Amino acid sequence: MNIDKELLTRILHTYWGCDFYDTDIEGSYPIEDINDTDGFVNHSPYEDIKLALTPLSDITDEDAIEVAKMFDASAPTIIFGRSVISYITDMVVKPSWFNPDYDVVRSAFDVLRGLGYDCGYANIPSLIEAGIAVNINTLK
Repeated sequence: MNIDKELLTRILHTYWGCDFYDTDIEGSYPIEDINDTDGFVNHSPYEDIKLALTPLSDITDEDAIEVAKMFDASAPTIIFGRSVISYITDMVVKPSWFNPDYDVVRSAFDVLRGLGYDCGYANIPSLIEAGIAVNINTLK
């Protein structure tokens, strides 16, 4: 995938607080240590910057339960949480015109992104698969 500075800047702002990996330095560093992502991207070899994220398929049981609570507090189970994640991921890949749960879905993605999960961006279902991010579990 071809990525330009503008797209990378928008993605970094969306995933603010997550770690990034600089392939030139070979290390993982928190994005929040950077004061200005626009300046960082414009003055760095931005092609070397990758977000360090966890695939949604590797979600922890605790995080799956937190997502389940957002949709149905009376049934916060691991299986339900993983089902919800599968459902909302399908909604992003195959969006429908009518989605009554849009605000909850957006909130769930915000929570998952904040926890460092790869929720994609716009029409990119997976930043790891698109080469914009690396699987953080492979960096450890």
